[in-house]
Amino acid sequence: MAESGSTETVREMAQDGADITAAVMPSGGWGIRGWLSAIYTHFTAGLTASAPAAVSVGVASTVILVANANRKGCLLVNTSAGYISLAFGAAAVLYSGITLGPLDGTFKMDKHSLILGEIRGIASQAACNIGVQELT
Repeated sequence: MAESGSTETVREMAQDGADITAAVMPSGGWGIRGWLSAIYTHFTAGLTASAPAAVSVGVASTVILVANANRKGCLLVNTSAGYISLAFGAAAVLYSGITLGPLDGTFKMDKHSLILGEIRGIASQAACNIGVQELT
């Protein structure tokens, strides 16, 4: 155990096999901040987020994100009162595939569900907004 006010370096293996190192034990106790900081750094290292954007999706299939070979993930949030259905690499069909509910329906793409192709959407009513942030 480290003394009060000192830190100790702890190494742990992440689920994906990556080595995570964290400085812990602030104020003499095991500090969650050290672990959270190390985990956050591990999962976001090397990622660049695009500027947040809003895309208007209507009653016809609309491109939300163009194909991107450098994509490592994205976040899509329905900020409108209508439903928005998503499609990957094909025309979107309302209420088919992944459908985001009104006012907070969320889709998160990460390395386990990564699609590099075009992402399209269609809405249950005209001019529905979807918040978009792409990670590369």
